[in-house]
Formats: sequence, structure tokens, C-alpha cells
Amino acid sequence: MVSRKIYESKSQADFSILLLALKNLVVNESLRYGYSFLPFPNPDTKAKPIDFIRQCADIDIALIFQEVEENVVKISLRSKESFDVQSFSSQFGGGGHKKASGIILKGSLDDVIQRVIDALESSINSI
Repeated sequence: MVSRKIYESKSQADFSILLLALKNLVVNESLRYGYSFLPFPNPDTKAKPIDFIRQCADIDIALIFQEVEENVVKISLRSKESFDVQSFSSQFGGGGHKKASGIILKGSLDDVIQRVIDALESSINSI
């Protein structure tokens, strides 16, 4: 019964947000990162698309850009290897720990994605 409650009780909204995250997935295989974005409004759910995206074998760094209201973007970051997402996110006022971090930025979804991805690529290339 416990396993059923955990693994077989996802709502339709959970699947809707996962579908949207997969549809919007961008993978940079050469720099080994991937991100997705969820424009506002997005389904109200407890599902965490970042936990699904990070399972992709071709990436070491995963990001989800979720527009939580117009011009407010929440970014979740995860690292599988040595990249320190907490250190990276601190340049944007974010925090967390080495393998999981978050940022909240104001601006349009497209502008925030561009700013953060440009900074991420620069950080990866400087390693």
C-alpha cells in the first residue's frame, strides 16, 4: 500500500507539468547541461520536473526555469558531478548546497533564461 501511494498516485496536473517540461527540454551535450522552462501560468502541482530531467544520462547539470508569476522566475538547479550549483547560484543571490540550489529572478522568462545560461556556459568553460 505504501508503494502504491508513492508511485501510483500522480495527478493529471503532475503529468501535465512533466509533459510541458519534456516538451521544452533543451540539452547541450557538449557542455553536459540541460534545462527546461515552464511559462506562467503552469499547472499547480507538487511534481518536481527537475527530478525527472536530471535523470538524463547526457547531462551533469539540470535547470528548470519556472515562471511563478509574470516577470518572476524561479530556477531550480541540480548537479550530478563536481559542478557546484550553490556557488554558481550565489552570483544571482540564490543559495542551497553543492548539488542542489535555487534562484529567484525578476524579468521576462526569455531574458532570465538567456542571462543564466550565458553565465552557466561561461562558468563551465572556465573550469
